[in-house]
Amino acid sequence: MKSIQLRESVRTLLIAVAIALVLPLVLKGIGTFSDHPVRVLAILIPLAIVIGVLGWPAYRDERVLLGGGFLAFFIGFCLLFSIAAASDLMSGRRTPLIGYEQEVPRSFLGLNGLGDWRYALLRSTPHSGAGALVFTLDPSNDRDGRRREFAWLIQQAITRHARGIAFDFYFDERSDLDPLLCSVVERADAAKLPVYFGYKHSDRDGLLVRDPLPDSLACLERHLASLAGYREADRVVRMVPLYFQHDHNDESLSLRVARDLSRGTLKLPESGLVQFTRPAPDREPMRGIPAGEQLQLFESRFVFVGSARAGDVHATPFGRLPGVKIHELAARSLAQSRFIERLGAGWTFPLIFALCFVLSVAQARGVGRKWLWAIGAALIVATLGLAGAAIRWALVWIDVSYLVAAVGSMTGLLLAGSAIQQRRRSREAVVRDALVAPGDPATKSRTIDVFLSHNGNDKAIVRELAQALQARGLDPWLDEWELVPGRAWQQAIEEVITTTRTASVLVGPDGLGPWEEPEMRACLEEAVRRKMPVIPVLLPGSAKTPALPPFLKSFTWVDLRAGLDDTGLDRLEWGITGVKPRAGGARGAARATQSH
Repeated sequence: MKSIQLRESVRTLLIAVAIALVLPLVLKGIGTFSDHPVRVLAILIPLAIVIGVLGWPAYRDERVLLGGGFLAFFIGFCLLFSIAAASDLMSGRRTPLIGYEQEVPRSFLGLNGLGDWRYALLRSTPHSGAGALVFTLDPSNDRDGRRREFAWLIQQAITRHARGIAFDFYFDERSDLDPLLCSVVERADAAKLPVYFGYKHSDRDGLLVRDPLPDSLACLERHLASLAGYREADRVVRMVPLYFQHDHNDESLSLRVARDLSRGTLKLPESGLVQFTRPAPDREPMRGIPAGEQLQLFESRFVFVGSARAGDVHATPFGRLPGVKIHELAARSLAQSRFIERLGAGWTFPLIFALCFVLSVAQARGVGRKWLWAIGAALIVATLGLAGAAIRWALVWIDVSYLVAAVGSMTGLLLAGSAIQQRRRSREAVVRDALVAPGDPATKSRTIDVFLSHNGNDKAIVRELAQALQARGLDPWLDEWELVPGRAWQQAIEEVITTTRTASVLVGPDGLGPWEEPEMRACLEEAVRRKMPVIPVLLPGSAKTPALPPFLKSFTWVDLRAGLDDTGLDRLEWGITGVKPRAGGARGAARATQSH
């Protein structure tokens, strides 16, 4: 049994390594596919049904050995959850928000919030380099007054030697004060003070298109940056795109500011989305036009100016924040390389495989149902612990939702299979009890070592063989010893064949008997189903070249044609126990002595 487990485990590991190497190439095409959860489900649900049909026969085995039907089920199971993870199925859709104004519909698949517990584990780090100030202005419909405020703030940034100034606003109409605003921006350019504004997008025939600036503000063209963000399916903003619609010529406000704050080469997330953090200490946004001592804070800081209206305040893992504050957090996260990075989709399959492999090996080794449940629970706790450690010390986000779902599902399936097998063993125990004399407690826990299938014409020599095996401490099953009068003997033999450790097909001078052939075929089925050893034995007087059935010829046979000598009996005992005895069956005799 152990050698079978080792062989099947090694084969499973080799297949898993091959899949892990090829799978990342396959997952590259899943990006666009994952934008449509219904399409993902349309593929995964039929795949799950096929995997279940392939894996169900494995539950008929006494133990799952990671081979045969279970191997196909196991690999398919890991692939199923890996594809679901690559498609981000349980996270729902991320929808771009134009200036954080567009409402996003809820998605029943949006389970993003289940992972937000990790934000509580983020280590706080003090600011490095230039700090930042965030101001929010009260809503206003006065275009001229707003232009005047912007011009005044830019002038204060120049005067107070600010690091730069960014406005989370866009312009869609002309104003008589546009020349004033342009002149102040030109002064900022001369002073080498970065100034940024947003721009507006419109939905045209389902496409998001950037609206042109009013002609009077053409001076701002090179000062524009995208204000678009992402609100996820549960209406929470957790990340900001670096570019609008993946266009590297259309940088976000956060990225443009981060380039100015960074004192070296800027590190960017490969996904194009910055999952921001919130360093400490951190200032809350100030409200209204700054005055007095607030203006002194401009010096050597980057100033962010946004709107205080209710529609521009959004849920984040750090509480409800105005859009301008989200841009500021994203910019500082980029500048300080303190953003969260996601573990690549290529790692999902190895992790799911490793966790479920531990469960399957434990089941194959025969652990009880309580232990199997405990191992599954321990693996889930370990997975959550790994995710917590990764986010705290490495700022790496491991998407544990798919790992936990895979481990929980595999544990449930193995426990269900164990329950099915337990009921099957209970039925077999009832039949075994019916095969022995009632009232004999010693037979209740009996395990049969070998079933002796023979021709009735060879009864005398078979009886001697059974007695010889008993003398070696083995427990053979011989019909004339075991069948209870008045019981259905065909059913009894069928049940014995499904529970015995090994079977021996005895071939005498007259070949196979009329009932021996169906017994042999039942034994061969058990050899395939649960890898039960089947040992052909040539009895004294059998032909020099016996006519063995084709399937039986593939098994190594034992030659007793010269009689029941120790050499032949040693080989038969070896086949039954899997352990090569010392000459003359000394090991078996010793075992028989100990048992008495």
